[in-house]
Amino acid sequence: MLITLPVLAVTAAGALMYLDYPLRTFVWPGLAPDAAFVLTRLALLSAAGVLAVLPSLAPALGEIGRTQRLFQAVYLPVWYLALNGLTAPAPVVIGVAVVFACLAFAAHSLRHARR
Repeated sequence: MLITLPVLAVTAAGALMYLDYPLRTFVWPGLAPDAAFVLTRLALLSAAGVLAVLPSLAPALGEIGRTQRLFQAVYLPVWYLALNGLTAPAPVVIGVAVVFACLAFAAHSLRHARR
């Protein structure tokens, strides 16, 4: 059962009047994503993943190997594979970036805990 109360409204002339129905200022029918919407979001996720993998890979390999040589040895094959079209889905790339960042943090923390 819907109960409506009179609403006090201001007219264009500035006068006050009562309305028997509530005012509607915004109606949102919900989210209806189409294919373009989903593909755009997947492209943004892929770009974020690619941008996050290498910066998280560098400190992880630097902490583990204590030199820059390990990162240089891994970086070249990664670019070779990427330029030849061997890529992973966006969630996998983002997950790998998070794993590398956690690995770098853990290796750094363990190294400084031993001192």
